[in-house]
Amino acid sequence: MDSPSRHDSSPHTSEKASSPRPCSPPSSAQSKVKTHLPRSRPLVELIGAPFPPFDCETAVVLPFQDEAAKDEAFKKELNEMILDAALETHAWASARPFHETDLATRKFEQQIMSVQEQERDQGTYLTTRPPPSLLFLLFGRRILPPFLMPCFPLCRFPGPLLGTFSQKKPDNG
Repeated sequence: MDSPSRHDSSPHTSEKASSPRPCSPPSSAQSKVKTHLPRSRPLVELIGAPFPPFDCETAVVLPFQDEAAKDEAFKKELNEMILDAALETHAWASARPFHETDLATRKFEQQIMSVQEQERDQGTYLTTRPPPSLLFLLFGRRILPPFLMPCFPLCRFPGPLLGTFSQKKPDNG
């Protein structure tokens, strides 16, 4: 092999290494290696020198544990934020129908009051009118089925009478 070793101490190789090369500059990998290794220490001494022990605890384990602790703290904080948002959303959704019902009730009461006031002004408002029953409001003037009939002890309708009113009569046509 014609190429000289890096740490060869022969005078011929040192002249060759120190003389500038006009055709091609040294590659970046060679220049990094040359600057990294000090020229004052021989290779045998570098190899024989004790290396500092590799501390895997500080190099690998502690950074990993720190990241795991950060991840765990982030997950805990995120879970708390999600729970708070869910509780607030549930509270808002639960209170919303009551609030809207209350607003709608107030609105309808105001409309009823304004209609009653207009009737008073026109003279068509009757104060002695009885309030309509719930069954009348729901079913109108239809014949009610027996399970919806109000129970009045003095006014009981016989069963067949209800049946005749609730069924359609055949046409004799």
